[in-house]
Amino acid sequence: MSAFETKATAERQEIDPVFKDVLTFNFRQLSLPIQTQVEVSRLPRTMDALAILKQSDALEKVRKETAFNHFRVHNQIEFKFTMLTLWPTT
Repeated sequence: MSAFETKATAERQEIDPVFKDVLTFNFRQLSLPIQTQVEVSRLPRTMDALAILKQSDALEKVRKETAFNHFRVHNQIEFKFTMLTLWPTT
């Protein structure tokens, strides 16, 4: 792993919990459910957050009162750095 990737990973680990806390806080303010660190397969893979909004009024609330105007019933939310690469450079 390069020094750049190591720095990006360290920055991600510092910001990731803050991102999840802010997301959780905002959804709780709207009285809407959200889960963080959701396991998405049998392997230990997780997503940052999952919001399942089955009620149309909940969808409208999120669409009108947050930056997530594109939300549908099932919503995976990932925080990504532009500096963080998914594949090692060769």
